[in-house]
Amino acid sequence: MKTSYSLMSVLLVLAAEIALFALLPRLSPKRFEVDSFLPTYWYLMLLIVAVSGYFLAVVMWAALTGTGDIGRAILAGVSVLIALTGNVLGKVRRNFYIGVRTPWTLASERVWYTTHRLAAWLMVLSGLICLVLALLGAPVWIWMTVLLGGSLTPVAYSLYYYKRLEKRGELDVPA
Repeated sequence: MKTSYSLMSVLLVLAAEIALFALLPRLSPKRFEVDSFLPTYWYLMLLIVAVSGYFLAVVMWAALTGTGDIGRAILAGVSVLIALTGNVLGKVRRNFYIGVRTPWTLASERVWYTTHRLAAWLMVLSGLICLVLALLGAPVWIWMTVLLGGSLTPVAYSLYYYKRLEKRGELDVPA
């Protein structure tokens, strides 16, 4: 009986995620709509739902059987999510929900595109490295260092690139 309630709870959480993701495009402000990359938006949203379902399944499996290395399984899932997200990040246009959303990327389309090309490459690379680290059972601090390095580098780069363009007077030049 507990298993059916647990499964029902999991399905409700996943359905709520899908409902939220369906609502978000309607809430976007003008100039930041997701319509220009809607297939990529839905790919990423369904990827998040799939990985959420995977996490919930891993936790339920461990709770029901008392077996499995849940930590390694979760780290591997996050690694796959990062790599698959990075794979399509270059298709994401300026918006308030997905991507490297810093003041500098939102202020300049050129900074957005350049930052996201770098972020896409780093996310795929760091996701694959982290997946190998998770599967090999490397310490979590190494996994986290690789992941944070791949995630924070584009944020710093967006500021650097914006300031460089600003200094040259090239901010208004199209990408």
